[in-house]
Amino acid sequence: MGTVGLILSNRQSLHFHHHISQGSLCGSDHVPLTLKITTNPISIPSPPIPDYRSTNWEDFKATLTDIHEPRQLDDQLYI
Repeated sequence: MGTVGLILSNRQSLHFHHHISQGSLCGSDHVPLTLKITTNPISIPSPPIPDYRSTNWEDFKATLTDIHEPRQLDDQLYI
């Protein structure tokens, strides 16, 4: 099998889903390539973005204070 010589594209096609595969042999020393491009979007789930402006920071601090337990480690009190 030979190496890929050249695939031409433009910047707009970089955003599309594409698949490159080897085409059928054509009886010479060249191996054709098949480039399939689809404009169907690929859904990639992303985590929700926190809304820090509407966060109740006083409640957040109170919750942290309620669940925090001071611990004694190596004869030192860690808070």
